[in-house]
Amino acid sequence: MAGSKAYRDLFDRDVPVRLQRDTVVAIQEAYRDSRDYCFDRYPEPVAHDLWPHERRAMVETNWQMLASRHTGVIAPFRPNRIGNAFHAQVRVGEMILTTSFVDAPTKLVRSAEFRNSLARSSQMTLPTFPEVPPPMREFLYGLIIHGGDEVDPRVPGFIHVVFPASDCLSYVGRIDLLDRFSDLIAIEPSAPEQPVQDRALPAIKRKRGEMSGT
Repeated sequence: MAGSKAYRDLFDRDVPVRLQRDTVVAIQEAYRDSRDYCFDRYPEPVAHDLWPHERRAMVETNWQMLASRHTGVIAPFRPNRIGNAFHAQVRVGEMILTTSFVDAPTKLVRSAEFRNSLARSSQMTLPTFPEVPPPMREFLYGLIIHGGDEVDPRVPGFIHVVFPASDCLSYVGRIDLLDRFSDLIAIEPSAPEQPVQDRALPAIKRKRGEMSGT
């Protein structure tokens, strides 16, 4: 992506490293805890259907809670245009951030008016010549996308910050947060179970004079 560095520089300028790390932690913990919550309480078919909703709730809650602890960060829950759903929105410096689940890092998020509005109002037009600074808007909109690991769905397989174009039909910048904070990958994918080999039981040493069967 031609503009990735420009977007990355603006993101790193406004979003503290600690907040970036907390974002990864919030999403990782939400994946693990939401799956455990659902599958520990409900039959597997019910847990399967419930888990995406519980995961979203925990991602939004964890992220909003951790973000709001940082100085200079505003992290409210905002309603959508018609007021029938809410989402966490983090504003720090000139950045506005939201989160969304997608099946793969190349997938676009589903259409939503609040995301379309944020993208239309915020995204900058990068200049043809890199020495010319890009025009700044009131804010820059970044979308934190995440999705499950193919081997172990308890962990996210990717966490990227992407910057949607003003029409939300493509991404014009991207930052891989899991790659940036690879030390936070604490849960490894489950290894396949190995067959248990039969082992001979040790012989029982009897005391002298002890009769068999007594």
